[in-house]
Parts: sequence; C-alpha cells; structure tokens
Amino acid sequence: MNYAENLLRIRDDRIAIMWLDEEQNEDQVTFAELYEEVKLYAAAFRKHGLSVGDRVGCYMPLTKETIFAMLAATSIGAIWGGPLPYYGVQVS
Repeated sequence: MNYAENLLRIRDDRIAIMWLDEEQNEDQVTFAELYEEVKLYAAAFRKHGLSVGDRVGCYMPLTKETIFAMLAATSIGAIWGGPLPYYGVQVS
C-alpha cells in the first residue's frame, strides 16, 4: 500500500493542498496540479538514479515543493525521512 499512489489517483480540480505562510501569503494546489508536479519530480529523481528501496533524507521547510518531493520519492518506492518538529528546541 502506497499513500502517494492513493493520493495521486485523484486528478481533478478539487483543492489538494491549501496553506498560509509566515508572511500571510495564501496558496493552493489542485489534485490535477499536484499530480503533474509530482510526475515531474519523480522523473527528475529517476533520472538521477532514485529507485525502489532507496532512502531520501530531507531537510526542507514545509512548502508545496517539499510535499511534491515526498510524494515523488514515495511513488517510486523510496523511503522518505527527515527531521520532525519535535526534534527542535522546546519553547515554553
């Protein structure tokens, strides 16, 4: 079972991702746009030799490009990982 495969089977104009950044800029991506972007990222990853079972370590901000990259890597069968928010400094 691959969650990228399940997400990417939807290819219509419904909103897939919506966000608001630190500067209050809003943006959104439809499922159709998500599919096309992930397809491009996956092609680039394959061109550079990424394949099933490879591990991808990521240190990127939480942006749409990070989501595209994660879905592309997992759609190929690679293992995606990176630092999680709770690894950071504790703020009280």
